[in-house]
Amino acid sequence: MVSKLPENWISVNFDTITLLAQNGCGARRGKEGIPTVVLRLLDLSLDGSISTEKQRLVPLSDLQISKYALERGDLLAFRVNGSKDIAGQVVYYKGPEKYVFCDHFIRLKLHQQVANPRYISFAFKAPDVRSQIETRMVSSAGQNTVAQSTYAGVNLPLPPLNEQRRIVAKIEALTTHSRKAREALDAIPALLDQFRQSVLAAAFRGDLTADWRVQNPDVEPAEKLLERVCGKRIVQYEEECAVARSLNLKKPKKPSYFSFDLDQEVEYSQELPKNWVIAPVGLLCDCIVPGRDKPKSFTGEIPWITIPDLVLDEIYKSQQGVGLTKQEISEVKARIIPVGSVIMSCVGRFGISSIARQPIVVNQQLHAFLKSDLLEPRYLMYQIRSLASYMDGLATSTTVAYLNKSNCNNLPINLPPVEEQKLIVSRLDKAWDVISTLESRYLGFAEKVWSTAQKSHRLP
Repeated sequence: MVSKLPENWISVNFDTITLLAQNGCGARRGKEGIPTVVLRLLDLSLDGSISTEKQRLVPLSDLQISKYALERGDLLAFRVNGSKDIAGQVVYYKGPEKYVFCDHFIRLKLHQQVANPRYISFAFKAPDVRSQIETRMVSSAGQNTVAQSTYAGVNLPLPPLNEQRRIVAKIEALTTHSRKAREALDAIPALLDQFRQSVLAAAFRGDLTADWRVQNPDVEPAEKLLERVCGKRIVQYEEECAVARSLNLKKPKKPSYFSFDLDQEVEYSQELPKNWVIAPVGLLCDCIVPGRDKPKSFTGEIPWITIPDLVLDEIYKSQQGVGLTKQEISEVKARIIPVGSVIMSCVGRFGISSIARQPIVVNQQLHAFLKSDLLEPRYLMYQIRSLASYMDGLATSTTVAYLNKSNCNNLPINLPPVEEQKLIVSRLDKAWDVISTLESRYLGFAEKVWSTAQKSHRLP
């Protein structure tokens, strides 16, 4: 039932203001006649707009065209639809008048001396009226159907005709305003993403820490740090080999960074601070590349991580609660990724990265960079995110874009001193907190705007 109405309003049965209720024609091919565009469900939106992308020409007789030709001001009711939210909706037909309508619709014509068709189309969206339609709707075999008799028995709130026109004008103005507001608000997430990328770009060309470099001119340059760490690696590996020989053990496998030549791989750029260098990530840290074999069982506590699990900066568990035992890991010749490693996507969407905060095992869509004296994990995590577009251009694609091991390990890293890396991470963390706050406020404000707009468009 319609709720309490303002003075001078009345509640009427829809059939008392209806001149005509008419089902549409069949939209079937194969008959002789004049090729005519027949409006179908997929051609008409709830706002009355018409799509011409998939319109169908159907041969119709002159009599059929005359009988089912639409006129501006007609109401079209969705007689049948797979969605219960769409079935029974009533749309104001605003033209063009060259169309006829198929039997998925009911055409409703009104006594326009007492009822404004645009007003009535809005009235059918009011909760009290909509609930009357839904209670009379028949649902079967995935389809929801309403009949002409369904509308005849519906009670509607009806103000004087002049007030109906004013209500229509007000709702249309509010609709235009809310649409513009929504368009402006919908642009905010993209703007925030652009802001993120701008902040990352500034961070990795040294702009965020220019003041710090002025105050700390004597910090060891990245070039010297890199030389020192690489020399230490050689000594450490030789010592490990000596221990293995003394114990008659197999020579330890060389870490992947030994496949890079320090003198050949390091670059310098005038666009970067003078104490920074550019180096492939594979020179800066060792990596783990997962095998192709997928475990046959998951019965352990060591998380099995896939791309959907990389939703936060840090990984603690599988979102699906999937884990492996050491035996299951051994069966597929996988390796456990140690704590502090940076994990990144190498298939499909690039730039996704997180840090392992407990030992994990990853599938072949991910690539792991191990901890290093040359890189702060969060610094590498952020820089990988800044290289998403670079990786898109680098990727090989068959059906899905991917990066091989060489592509992953050759990603160029803008390397500052470790002290500066820590400061960059700190300032990026603060910037991300600000952006997250803005996103939260946007979501809250947007929800409030949509709710207010929806309420303002309702009729009493």
